[in-house]
Amino acid sequence: MPALNLHPRSVYLADTAACPVLGAILIAAAAPLTTLPGWTLPPALLIAPGIILLPGRRST
Repeated sequence: MPALNLHPRSVYLADTAACPVLGAILIAAAAPLTTLPGWTLPPALLIAPGIILLPGRRST
């Protein structure tokens, strides 16, 4: 298997693009995902990580 020679910036760019998309999907699908396995936990359990994945203002 050939080694991937990715520039570190391309990895960060992919992460930057994937996090908001996955966060929004997690927020939208939180209620159905918590009821699917029969959990009695609130959907907020999955909404919180979804909010964390969304981009926000970062202080430097």
